[in-house]
Amino acid sequence: MLIGRKKLKVRAIKDKNGQRGVFITSSDWKSFKKEIEALKKNRPAKREKKSVFEDVKEALHEVALIRQGKVKPKSINDLLREI
Repeated sequence: MLIGRKKLKVRAIKDKNGQRGVFITSSDWKSFKKEIEALKKNRPAKREKKSVFEDVKEALHEVALIRQGKVKPKSINDLLREI
């Protein structure tokens, strides 16, 4: 696993009860944690629920039009560009 340009050393471990887990060295964990914090700070702002519901409503309306044959479905490339 890579963190930035540094390779993260991860080991799978198992305890005496058979529970599995992952072991990461403390120095790797600190680097990983810093990178996660940086990603959180640069994350886009959350959209408001109203905006999300409007997008879903619009998408459902478009699906209804496609089913009625009034509109042709979009190509996969167009759908991916919208995302």
